Amino acid sequence: MPITGVIKSITSPDPKTCTGSVDGSGEFLAEGFADGDVGFLHGVLAKPGTKFPEASKNPLFKGQRLGSNDRPWSINFSGLREGDSYVLWVWGTDAKGNKVAEEVSATFKLVGHHLIGITSPQPDTHVTSNFTARGSSDATYPVSGTMSNGQFSYNGTTLQGPPASQTWYIQFTGVAVYDRTNNPNPYTLTVTDTNGSAKYATGLTVDKNP
Repeated sequence: MPITGVIKSITSPDPKTCTGSVDGSGEFLAEGFADGDVGFLHGVLAKPGTKFPEASKNPLFKGQRLGSNDRPWSINFSGLREGDSYVLWVWGTDAKGNKVAEEVSATFKLVGHHLIGITSPQPDTHVTSNFTARGSSDATYPVSGTMSNGQFSYNGTTLQGPPASQTWYIQFTGVAVYDRTNNPNPYTLTVTDTNGSAKYATGLTVDKNP
């Protein structure tokens, strides 16, 4: 059977960090792009280092393709755990099982998908040069924050937060105030945790302290 399509890329797991995001229910979504007629897409997870076609014959997990779109394609896996590592193999066959799209692979580690919330400040609002941002996190990973606008960048001081408390407070002092000539760009507050999750509040204007 001739090859009629190509799996062009795998975008999840992340090719830069070699990580995939698993939620609290143990589900992971593999995603990517294809071109041409790739037939029926198959996806499996195997131990890192497992070659093809061995991975297709003895996988640890078989994925379920979602929808019929190949640009992008999505394959869901269930029953996974944060911290485990796998090699993902994806390939295409016709209705008789003949290969029509060559296999591609990605080795990665599963990381948790956690939520960081910013209560204050909200996007497109005003803060003063000295202020304390606050919010919450549903994870135990420590958080940190920065204020930046492409010209200036300031690291905040975490006063409270995970793992001791799900409510976090990050204090900023001496942030350069808005100036139409010398500092006209709005700031973005970025709050991240040590597991790589992030939340943003954009369009912040910094005013003088009262």
